[in-house]
Amino acid sequence: MTVNIDSYKDDIGELMELLVNLRKSGQAEDYKTVVDSIGLIVSLIVSSTKNPELIKYKEFFDKLNQSIESEITGIQSETKEDIKIGNMKNYQSKLRLIKRLMSVKSSLPLCMKIDVIQSLPGSISEETKK
Repeated sequence: MTVNIDSYKDDIGELMELLVNLRKSGQAEDYKTVVDSIGLIVSLIVSSTKNPELIKYKEFFDKLNQSIESEITGIQSETKEDIKIGNMKNYQSKLRLIKRLMSVKSSLPLCMKIDVIQSLPGSISEETKK
């Protein structure tokens, strides 16, 4: 199955905006849910998109990388007291993992991509099993 990235671009953009709002208002559980949602969408895109198609979306992935990096920094500098230090580190770790998911060699066969993603330490799939 090949995923059309265009159908997800707006969704991911809106989820990234929602992350900022949830962080600033200290809504920790909702923040975690949105981070997980972004991770699952990116995982789906990376695991089912062929290499030439990803090159076409380089600008989109670069912008998403910048947004994620900005959010990782924002978690540490701007969070409300409601989001505890342990949670902040967990959210930062998940966001870094999403960035790493985007760098998985997309020319690998689907079964190998899924193995690579699942073998990453603290992978989204490991988190969702808990």
